[in-house]
Amino acid sequence: MNSIITVLIAYNQFLLSQIHKLLVFIAKNIPLNAPKNNFTSPKYNKYSVDKAPIIKHFDRFDYKKLLAEYEPVVFICPHCGHTLELKKTVSILIFTNASTKPFVDNFDYKPSNHLAADETYTKVKGDRHYVWFVMDALKKSILGYQISYTRDIGPCVLAMRMAFSKFKQFPGKTLKFAADGYTTYKLAQQLFSETGMDFNLIQVIGLTNADPVSTEYRWLKQIIERFNRTFKFSYQVTNGYGSREGSKTHVALFVAYYNFLRPHPYTYWQPLNSIPELDKLPNMPAKWQKLIELSQQLTLSKQSV
Repeated sequence: MNSIITVLIAYNQFLLSQIHKLLVFIAKNIPLNAPKNNFTSPKYNKYSVDKAPIIKHFDRFDYKKLLAEYEPVVFICPHCGHTLELKKTVSILIFTNASTKPFVDNFDYKPSNHLAADETYTKVKGDRHYVWFVMDALKKSILGYQISYTRDIGPCVLAMRMAFSKFKQFPGKTLKFAADGYTTYKLAQQLFSETGMDFNLIQVIGLTNADPVSTEYRWLKQIIERFNRTFKFSYQVTNGYGSREGSKTHVALFVAYYNFLRPHPYTYWQPLNSIPELDKLPNMPAKWQKLIELSQQLTLSKQSV
């Protein structure tokens, strides 16, 4: 029995010695994976140089001196001499409005004898204002427009006068002028008749065809009503105007876009009024720039006369 135990102990010692030799062989000949986080310092190499740290020196400023020398930057338009506002879009729109308005208002639209007028409201600094439109019901062009803070006869007459000025010869009684039942249009008709400009005023009252006049001329009123919805679609994104100048600018630019740049199904998705100089241009910014140039040429030609 003692001999067996002695043999087993000797055999275990032999196995332990073999395991020790294997561990020594593995440690010397088989490289192990380096640990992910090596906390040991890099070995010294006399030919390598560490990157020097970047040292920034910050100057000390005296805020009292800065406040004394501070001057606000003022931009002046090189064309009109007006001070440009801080908002770049507003500055560009105001200048574009002043540039495109002469061409839009003096263009030869060759209007037909069917006009339609209507007014809609907008908000300027939260207060209700009114926009008056007079359009050619057959050719769809906007002939007259006016912005006012009251709904009285004054702006109505101005919008109608702007539209009537597009006629080279006033058509007289052959002109059919459609509007709603608002009394201002009747007063404006009487005012124009005193100056020899008689026309046929057609008042389409209400939303239903309750009388023969409304039944026959409802289509004229619907044309201007659809245009009002188109205008309101572009107005809603503004969330109201911040000034009266802004409202005038937006309306003038909208009329220029509607008459000369916007594609219409009535003209097979072409602009209402074709201008050869604009048709050759590939994109909308170039067309706006050309429209400004044409308006400036018109202004200079009138100044030279």
